[in-house]
Amino acid sequence: FLRVIPKIRFQSSLLFFFIFGKIKTMFKLISKFIIQILVNGLGIWIIAEVVPGVGFSGDWLILAEISAVLAILNVLVKPVLKFFFGPLIVLTFGLASLLLNALILWAVTQIFPANLVIPVGWSLIWATLIISLINFAFNLAKKSD
Repeated sequence: FLRVIPKIRFQSSLLFFFIFGKIKTMFKLISKFIIQILVNGLGIWIIAEVVPGVGFSGDWLILAEISAVLAILNVLVKPVLKFFFGPLIVLTFGLASLLLNALILWAVTQIFPANLVIPVGWSLIWATLIISLINFAFNLAKKSD
């Protein structure tokens, strides 16, 4: 009987560390996603102020919703698009990746037509470049920590 007790304690402690490790990993993923939403919100606010033709109407809750949808599309749709357009991305030395980002940003404007207006053309290209540079700078700063 006494030999079974340490084995049960050992197994339960392994289960605890397994569950705690999963919770810790999930917390890291959620915090990265929230930070990505904040960075996207900053990017959308900057393009609304800087890029001519881009309009944003709403409060910070609408901005958070738009940023969340942009982050979700980047997480769910962008990898699928990159898979299908992979050869084109390679042939254009990554320039097609910028077009995929513009396509996702255009999709967000179609989801929120009353709150975010980005005309197709140079405004969309500049908006995509600015948001891409902000995300790149943030990810670069995050990796250096």
